[in-house]
Amino acid sequence: MKTNIYMDVDGVLNGVMAAPADGGWDRDTWRRFKAKGFYITFHTELIERLKAIEAREDVEIFWLTTWCDDAPALLSPEFGIGADWEVLGSYLYEHQGVTLGWWKATNIEAHLRETKPNKFVWLDDDIQHELGFTPEWIQEVPGLSIAPRLWVGLDKKQIKQIEIFLDS
Repeated sequence: MKTNIYMDVDGVLNGVMAAPADGGWDRDTWRRFKAKGFYITFHTELIERLKAIEAREDVEIFWLTTWCDDAPALLSPEFGIGADWEVLGSYLYEHQGVTLGWWKATNIEAHLRETKPNKFVWLDDDIQHELGFTPEWIQEVPGLSIAPRLWVGLDKKQIKQIEIFLDS
């Protein structure tokens, strides 16, 4: 049984404010670095929880972000996770037979059909804004879609929700 996780950066790992709201995390756990002129702010406790998920044999994590190849090259060394995650598509890439106008949804749809996981997790702060509805292909594979708050990123309740979903 395999679960695919599709990981965005900004608004998921990166709480985009300089001192993000805590999201349930201890304020002493956040760290900040600069990449390509942008500040990246994240919680080290979140990264530790994601490391445990990354280590599971029943999970495969994929980058799905406008950072594209810069995610594993520039961000992973700072985060301490994701160096070996495959980067899925790019907003410049188009699949044949596009069913949605949003490049991330198109990439996930094609990837789910190709890899046939038992379930999936999609983490992106823009899910609710870009989709506005649940496309049929999401219903074909059991999935969990989480849209964290942009300025916080994944919070403690959301990472717990992911862990419970993976164990179900």
